[in-house]
Amino acid sequence: MVSRLLESKGFQVSTYGDQQAALGKLAENASKYSLVVTDFNMPGMSGIDVARAVRAIRADLPVVIASGFIDETLRQAAADAGVRELLLKADGVEDFCDVVARLVLSA
Repeated sequence: MVSRLLESKGFQVSTYGDQQAALGKLAENASKYSLVVTDFNMPGMSGIDVARAVRAIRADLPVVIASGFIDETLRQAAADAGVRELLLKADGVEDFCDVVARLVLSA
């Protein structure tokens, strides 16, 4: 649903269900991407792990982590990993699209 909404707003979206596949595609052509959005709580790798891996591939690429619960521990871990924005899942799709637009346009 989110990818369709972003595409309707003119964004080109790539989606992956597996973090390693996403990171592999990013490593193949890092300049193709303007933003990485990931969930915090996933099997395999956390969003913080993904953010660190993204920074190792392309340090200037903005990363957004979505989470159902954001506390100070997550805020600090995200800041340490270079995450540009934390999004509370309950904030809604329009807020999400606003963050994406702001970060893509500032890249």
